Amino acid sequence: YTGKGGPDMVVRNFPKPGQEAFAEVSIVNAAQTSLRAKAAKTPLFAARTRENEKHKKYAEAARASRKRQYDIVLEAHGAFGPGLINVIRIAHNKYKELVKGGMVTHGRRTRPHGRRDQPRPPVGLASLLAVLDATHIHH
Repeated sequence: YTGKGGPDMVVRNFPKPGQEAFAEVSIVNAAQTSLRAKAAKTPLFAARTRENEKHKKYAEAARASRKRQYDIVLEAHGAFGPGLINVIRIAHNKYKELVKGGMVTHGRRTRPHGRRDQPRPPVGLASLLAVLDATHIHH
């Protein structure tokens, strides 16, 4: 959104209504020469390194604009960095609040005899959240 010289995205109403956050998004290859040796020994080394670089680059801008900064990094071979896991957890918790408060009504399916299932997140998100819950991933 912000283009050259700024964060990759400004996200409105995140993590709370009325708030905005900066999101820095990156994909890093753990096999690149400068990361390979340490990434082979330390899980998520490449993702954490890139998150730290992104955070340092935009931390002052986020502070000055009173926005929270989220560094979202995926490793090229599929691993999610801690920042991305944190964003997913925040979104998951917000979704659960909305369902509990009756604010989410999409995703209902009618069963025989008129019974209804509970509201469900979109299939892709539901699958991802189920995996995170099953593996107890924490940041």
